[in-house]
Amino acid sequence: MHLVERIYSTSKYDELDSASHDKQFHVQHIMRKLGTVPFIGQRILLAASQAISSLADSLLCMGPFDSTTPQVHNCMFIMLQLVEHLVSDYTYSWAMDPKFCDRLLEEWVSCYFQVKKGTDMLEPRNSLYTVYIDRITGELAKQLNKIASLKEKDNRNIHKCIDIWNSLFT
Repeated sequence: MHLVERIYSTSKYDELDSASHDKQFHVQHIMRKLGTVPFIGQRILLAASQAISSLADSLLCMGPFDSTTPQVHNCMFIMLQLVEHLVSDYTYSWAMDPKFCDRLLEEWVSCYFQVKKGTDMLEPRNSLYTVYIDRITGELAKQLNKIASLKEKDNRNIHKCIDIWNSLFT
């Protein structure tokens, strides 16, 4: 979770230069590697989504010509990439792990809904956020359906999560 804060704080205080971007990219890469472990990966996914939600709220309050706007946009894209990679690369393997926390997935889906609402409000300023979120949404829907088909009816939390997902995004 401190690594997620590191990406956020780096973009918040540093100038927008290649060194700052490299730091963020390297921290993102470390988080992706740590994400292979379900316990850690799910928490990174939740923390990154909460950070995106916070960034979206701050972008709504910021003027387009504010001096920190480019850094916040950069951080937002790094976080969105992190979420996209974690969802596409690890969601299925996490779910197959016996230590997988269904309730944390359910909490993340609720948080993701807040992220989607926040980025939808940003669409007039930057529609790329909506494109990223839609791509993540599609990938996650595929992963959840694949997980549900394998876990059958013995796991009510996954099915509850899919029901929430379908009610929110269909």
